[in-house]
Amino acid sequence: PSVDKVDTTLSKVIQDAIEVIDEVKKRLNELEKINSKFYSKEIKESFNIIIDEVEELVKKIEDDPKILSKVRKFFKVYLSRIVEISSEFSKYSENEIDKDIEKRFV
Repeated sequence: PSVDKVDTTLSKVIQDAIEVIDEVKKRLNELEKINSKFYSKEIKESFNIIIDEVEELVKKIEDDPKILSKVRKFFKVYLSRIVEISSEFSKYSENEIDKDIEKRFV
């Protein structure tokens, strides 16, 4: 392959990584806001684990944008669902849900 083609491909990979990282940081911010609404220590700890793991993945992508293809589905599908489900659950939590439901969520 020509140098220009390699440079173009690398630029595209880096641009994709930047876009995904920006979106992931928005999702992380949402998760942190949701987490702040919970009173349960167990739920807060679970959220902190998710947030820490996602932040670690972001750091790995920043170090090597080529790995983005390996984690893209997690970010695009699963992280979005985690935020969506957690947001809905937090609405119930505000209304003092019982401990059984809270434990099943974790």
